[in-house]
Amino acid sequence: AGEPISPGATERGADAADTPTPKGAEDAAVTQCGPSSCTQGVFAQAATLVLSPTYMLICLGYASQTASVIGLSTFGPLILLSLGDFVSQEAASLNFGLVVALGGVFGTPFGGWLSDRLIKKIRRGRSVGWASSAANAHDEASLIMLLNAALMVVGTCFVGLGVFVARDKELRSVFFACIFFNVFFVFSTTAGVNRSIMLTVPTETRAFALAMLALVIHACGDVPAPVIIGALKDALAPNCNIVWLNHTTPTCEQPERGCINPVCTESEADQHGLHVTLYIGSLWMGWAILLWALCWCLLSAKAKQLEESFRGQGSAGS
Repeated sequence: AGEPISPGATERGADAADTPTPKGAEDAAVTQCGPSSCTQGVFAQAATLVLSPTYMLICLGYASQTASVIGLSTFGPLILLSLGDFVSQEAASLNFGLVVALGGVFGTPFGGWLSDRLIKKIRRGRSVGWASSAANAHDEASLIMLLNAALMVVGTCFVGLGVFVARDKELRSVFFACIFFNVFFVFSTTAGVNRSIMLTVPTETRAFALAMLALVIHACGDVPAPVIIGALKDALAPNCNIVWLNHTTPTCEQPERGCINPVCTESEADQHGLHVTLYIGSLWMGWAILLWALCWCLLSAKAKQLEESFRGQGSAGS
């Protein structure tokens, strides 16, 4: 007869059962308690999460990639229009927005499928009772964050290539293909972020942890990013803005809707400033790679520590 599962086992979902652990094994990941004994106030839960290095690394990495995506999505069409790739705001916004939307639609479920495959493979190769469920959870979360960091590396390479070819109008299709794959791989990290948080925070704090994640990515990501990218563009390419010209101006096909200032397309300094803005905005997501790689190191070390503690308890009990 198999040994019973530890009562402190972390909930994993219906796709796979938790790894059995010896009776009496202490689970350091989740505190077991009654219906009311685990109730914590908002500030107590916030303090628990803020003081968790791995949780904050996950959140800040997610905020950096969100800032990059939202910042470029906001000003990408205007920058393409300023580079002369399009003649109307509608065409630039429609093409850029469609590519970003499709990348997100296909990338998000792909990331969920990929993380599911990874976790199932880990669990099939794990020996019964090799560690506590806390160690199992941190081990799985560490590998998910490593996967997320790898996905961000691929996505960052694509956006870097896209920005490089953006200066050539004949390579417009290559630019949009790079943007699509960038967004595809960036959005594929969403499921892994949520899963890692669910695996590593106490059960009674999970709902608050996800809510606080949303707060962090808004406060440090998609809210300030458009303001910063816009200010950066205005500083580096001050003439690249929408102006209203008269009907005699040959460079404006729809003057009633506004056009790019003709000085922008003729100024090498402004054109260079647009490319620098694209590089800074797109490569900002590189912070996610660094933060999530560090998170992988910390989670791996924590999993090993919990495994050694578990085995030490088993040896002492025998």
